[in-house]
Amino acid sequence: MPLSQSIQRWTGLLLPPELVGAHVSGPVAHTTHRAVALSLRLVTALFGHAGIEWDITSCTPEESERLRKWALLYKELRGLIHSGATLRSDDVGDGALLHGVVGDGEAVYAWVRLATGGDGVPPRFVLPGLDPARRWRVTRRPEVGEPAWGPGRQPPWLAKGVELAGSVLTGVGLPAPHLQPQQAVLLHAVAVSEILE
Repeated sequence: MPLSQSIQRWTGLLLPPELVGAHVSGPVAHTTHRAVALSLRLVTALFGHAGIEWDITSCTPEESERLRKWALLYKELRGLIHSGATLRSDDVGDGALLHGVVGDGEAVYAWVRLATGGDGVPPRFVLPGLDPARRWRVTRRPEVGEPAWGPGRQPPWLAKGVELAGSVLTGVGLPAPHLQPQQAVLLHAVAVSEILE
């Protein structure tokens, strides 16, 4: 799956997400024989045309339910993903990626840990593209499932979300979640108001 993240990263410079083939595959890749967490596979496929390349008759009931929730999430976010501006943040530390799509009053981002970083505590990350003159509510979308969390305490905002000015989210940022390698979380930002001066 790290290869899929890399392919999407560079292909996204030329093509919009709806033209990028991105499929949820089975738990073990048939070509490399690597096992990849379902949450990372779901997050990766979400930022493309979100196909399924998996014999779903082999899914456990839990996997089937996760696929169902993911499909509903994709239907909810499809308009944003296929019409918004694709953005990436290049300064998120070793072994990590942050990318997303921003539209009018809404954005979705993937925080992805591909490998163990040299930093003991993940750095803060900014959410690029948000209107700094608006307040935004940022929450983690659970439909893709629970990732394998890294050691240490998770940032408090992760559990219930946070509401901050766009200028804070794009300038100062948020403490990053602690994730094990090859894991991802999906973040959803929704504008809640204009900032009164």
